[in-house]
Amino acid sequence: MKYIDNLDENFNLKLLKLNELEILASEVRQFIVDSVSETGGHLGASLGTVELSIALHKVFNFPKDKLVWDIGHQSYTHKILTGRKDKFHTLRKKDGISGFSAPYESEYDPFIGGHSSTSISSGFGLKLGLQMQGDDSHVISVIGDSSIASGMALEGINHIGNVKSKMIVILNDNEMSISKPQGALSKYFTKVKSSTPFSYIKDLLRENVVDKLPKTLSFLVEKADSFTRITKEANIFEALGFSYVGVLDGHDLETLIEVLENIKNYDSQKPILLHVITKKGKGYLKAENASDCMHGIEGKQPEHQVDTKLESNTAIFSQNLIKKASTDNKIVAITAAMPTGTGLDKFEAIYKDRFFDVGIAEQHATTFAAGLAKSGLKPFVCIYSTFMQRAYDQVVHDVAISSLPVRFIMDRAGFVGADGATHHGLLDYAMFLPLPNIVFMCPAFKEDIPKMLDIMCDINDKPTFMRFSKVKSNNNSRSDLPVIFGKGYIVQQGKDIAVLSIGEVLQDILEANDMLKKDNLNITIADARFAKPIDEDLIINLVNHHKTLITVEEGYGKPFANLVLEVIQKHNLLNKITLKSISVPSNFIEQASITEQKQLAGLDSISLYNFIKTNI
Repeated sequence: MKYIDNLDENFNLKLLKLNELEILASEVRQFIVDSVSETGGHLGASLGTVELSIALHKVFNFPKDKLVWDIGHQSYTHKILTGRKDKFHTLRKKDGISGFSAPYESEYDPFIGGHSSTSISSGFGLKLGLQMQGDDSHVISVIGDSSIASGMALEGINHIGNVKSKMIVILNDNEMSISKPQGALSKYFTKVKSSTPFSYIKDLLRENVVDKLPKTLSFLVEKADSFTRITKEANIFEALGFSYVGVLDGHDLETLIEVLENIKNYDSQKPILLHVITKKGKGYLKAENASDCMHGIEGKQPEHQVDTKLESNTAIFSQNLIKKASTDNKIVAITAAMPTGTGLDKFEAIYKDRFFDVGIAEQHATTFAAGLAKSGLKPFVCIYSTFMQRAYDQVVHDVAISSLPVRFIMDRAGFVGADGATHHGLLDYAMFLPLPNIVFMCPAFKEDIPKMLDIMCDINDKPTFMRFSKVKSNNNSRSDLPVIFGKGYIVQQGKDIAVLSIGEVLQDILEANDMLKKDNLNITIADARFAKPIDEDLIINLVNHHKTLITVEEGYGKPFANLVLEVIQKHNLLNKITLKSISVPSNFIEQASITEQKQLAGLDSISLYNFIKTNI
């Protein structure tokens, strides 16, 4: 490719003419499709921002000026244009380039961009900080994939509109989140787009153009602009103190460059919001026609070579929630912009009136569920473990203290692989296990999910939690064994040493046990199943019949080990046992395969085998 092949440190995009930039855009788009089809990654969003990224780099002077991407999976073109093209084959792999914005990787990335809705607040803090120190560098925050409707984004908009600063916010409106966007703001943007298609108000040109026109023409422009403002729907961003520029075709390079130049040269201490329309998956027909615009794809080298016929934990949960809902009309399901990822799209198809997608708003989802629970319904809040971090205060204040029976389903728990440190589900134990009066259960095998779901449905006096990974796994559990509330069980009876685990890490322990058996070592293995209430009888039994007890958990901070220790201390058994614990070490583990991440954490089967053998 003429331009892609020459994207080295000497390449100067600013020297290219419009027709050359259009060729570059086409080459970049093809490069992204070819690369991500091999590596896997977030394809759709970055295909939609190719022209916008090129236009920004044409007009502004990065990295002196600062470009902040909201959810860095929109920034693949930006990465390619900033010296990372030759490393793109390492995307989302161990020691490779991140699928998100990454300051440790490039000076062109001011912030990490893994979770949504952060770019406006972080960008404004950066802009104001530079401004206070006499630095007039431009700061541009790009927000898209429906993140503008989230609480934090609106908090940032509300603050910026009241401060004198030329902060630039670009709304990349691609009419999509991971799925179709939800809510009144989405409908509002649709109205704006239909009333003013691909045009923009000349506010930013008034000082340079209108004021220099003859009075007659100037008067006519003012009257026409006034009429437009009266007849069209009031603009929410102007009402909040922004100069609004929109709506622009985000794939029209010529117009984008012209308008960005006007914005750059606009002499005002007033924030500006540029509203552009892009198409998620643009230029790749397969992505454009997909229901999620190929938001994320696995690539041609999937991490786990598993039977594609195997069902994921997510699918098993979804199927069984639908079954429960068929006989219990009080069951309702809530998600935060993740209907497909949580399996609730299947629930919605059958029980549309009992399904709620609240958009990227985990805090609202949680407190909304509290209200539903108070009314007597049975809300299931289905959110990835990593995104439950955003809902923590609401879980404590609005659910747990009032002991409301909200049921939290935390998908993507544990290590998640290529998305890396921003997306691991490793904090849920540490966040929620300290809470009083909750139930926290962890299926070690997919066969346990429907049984635990039954228990959740029957608990109507306190919040309940269930966490599991997405991983597809073979059946190696005792599927005929019932799940009894608050009880674990002995998986294998041995002697001298006992290993007590919580959750799916049991599968790694069983693999380690196969190696121990070859060494003629026979250990006891137990599955706690419940972290709260914890099975005290099981722990006492293990302590009384073994010299050493090892706890294993896939999370930070050893909260499960601490609960086990509390039981041992409560029954004055501490002098009878040597207690060891294995958990995720206190450091952020970056992108790699899940297997590699477990190795780094000492939670893979070989590491567990070595640890157990050393302590026998």
